[in-house]
Amino acid sequence: MIVKLSHIGHAVRDSKTTLKIYADFFGLGVTRVVNVQDQYTIGSLLTVGDSVIEIQGSTSPKGPVSKFLARKPEGLYYAALVVDDLEKQIDLMRAKNVEPLIYEASPSGIPFKAAWILPGSSGGVLFELVQEGHYKWVIEKDATAGHIPEKSEIVRISHFGHVVKNLDDTLEVYARILDLRPTCRRTVPWGGGRGAMLPIGNNQFIELLELAKPKGLIDKFLAERGQGLYQVSFIVTDMEKEVEVLTSNGADLLESEPTSNFPFKSVCVQPKSTHGVLFELLTEEMLRYIVQKN
Repeated sequence: MIVKLSHIGHAVRDSKTTLKIYADFFGLGVTRVVNVQDQYTIGSLLTVGDSVIEIQGSTSPKGPVSKFLARKPEGLYYAALVVDDLEKQIDLMRAKNVEPLIYEASPSGIPFKAAWILPGSSGGVLFELVQEGHYKWVIEKDATAGHIPEKSEIVRISHFGHVVKNLDDTLEVYARILDLRPTCRRTVPWGGGRGAMLPIGNNQFIELLELAKPKGLIDKFLAERGQGLYQVSFIVTDMEKEVEVLTSNGADLLESEPTSNFPFKSVCVQPKSTHGVLFELLTEEMLRYIVQKN
């Protein structure tokens, strides 16, 4: 069973500049650095509530991050989900003719076993599955990580977006492979699409996004990258204050005023400001409205 979101990987060419963006825009700092030598990757972990964003750089063209960036622009690379029983989850996937990649604990980096679902089996997303007890290592601060900003308006990650060509087909994939099903559907006001919210734990979700009209953000994403991870949604304590921080640091924002269909101000940080990731800002009240709106 899927318990919650563990972490999301952001593949970049220049980790230093990307980390500065996360610090300046969102007040997030590095809590752990992981050098996985046998995969030629260096990951900088940024704790966001009880989840993590991993900024992933590459140390060799032979590594998977380099290969990803050779095919696609910088952006979201994978999503890691916590399961209550990893071995049982592996057996269930194999029974459904999905063969995951299995990585054992590596002395050069990750000290626990993980299973990976390849994008061809999941509608374009690389998923990592980790055991519930092992996820705690991911969010723990390493004393050698360095300075962490003391104040941030970002409370937690509420959900991440997966852009798909066919919403109904992908919902069937999620139900079959991960036993995840939607609790609500919604129209995306800024992206030109429709979405479905799949709960993955305590007030966290995966949002599937399908193109509804041409020339929107989702259409552009599909043309450039194909199906895959699209956006990260943050819960903020003070929307206006966070917008001020973003504006003062030169972020390119997409803002929309309240409407009869969505009675809240909507704010997104454009991907060109963040090395390829669209960030959506929400309040707890806004999230409750979204997930209750059928």
